[in-house]
Formats: sequence, C-alpha cells, structure tokens
Amino acid sequence: MCDLYERRRIEPCKFALLKMRLFYEVVMLLMNGKDTKDIASELFLSAWTVRNYIHMIMRKLNVKTRIDVVNMARKMEYVWRVSELSRWTDLG
Repeated sequence: MCDLYERRRIEPCKFALLKMRLFYEVVMLLMNGKDTKDIASELFLSAWTVRNYIHMIMRKLNVKTRIDVVNMARKMEYVWRVSELSRWTDLG
C-alpha cells in the first residue's frame, strides 16, 4: 500500500516536468515558424493537444496570439536547452 501511495505521489511531479519540457518544445517550434500540424507530427502528439498546449502557454504568458508567444519568448531569452533542464531534473 505504501509503495502504491509513493508512486501516486511522485507521478504528478514527473508529469508536470514532462509537460514543462513539452511546453518548451512547443515554444521552440513556434519560434521556428512551425504550425500546429507540424508541431504535432514532430512531437508525436495530436493537433488538439498541441492547440491546447499553445492555449495554456498563451494564458501563462498573458498574451493573445502565437506571434505574441514568440515575441515574449525572444524577449525573455527563452532559449535554455532541454539538456540543461534534464541536468537538474530526473525524469527516469
């Protein structure tokens, strides 16, 4: 029972970190001019999921368009590498 509890407690954290990585990837692909279909294909996600992620990112950044996301990301120098993220994050 304790092992099951521990797994449930840890899994949301891993999911949040995975989602953070996916958000990063989505923003980077938007910065490279990719559309929803291209991003979905590259990340092996559905187009609906990508649209949902983009909407969540726009809400977090308090912007209204994808162009605003790209401009905000450039202003914030949102170019940290996934490898740097994985250095302080253990998803395994």
